[in-house]
Amino acid sequence: MTISTQKQEVIHFGKFKGTAFEDIPHSYVRWLLTQDIDAALREKLNQLDWVQEELVRERDFQRRKALAIMLSQPCFQRGTRYSANQRIAYNNAKYNN
Repeated sequence: MTISTQKQEVIHFGKFKGTAFEDIPHSYVRWLLTQDIDAALREKLNQLDWVQEELVRERDFQRRKALAIMLSQPCFQRGTRYSANQRIAYNNAKYNN
């Protein structure tokens, strides 16, 4: 029988001193990542699975936001909402009901 003793890394300062990285509250990790911290610690925190997921989610959101802003510019807008035939059909349906 083999017993694996995997050493958990813990934070060595602050409010959660001695706490494993996986057990630190997400809000505290987010706050730490906004601070001027040691590059090695930043790398370890960025390696947490949930941090990676949030980074991907934020990147995707920013891409969608940039696309929406770009497509909202006047050069990408149609002059009218409907073509002439669609407008006639829309008005007929609107006023006949």
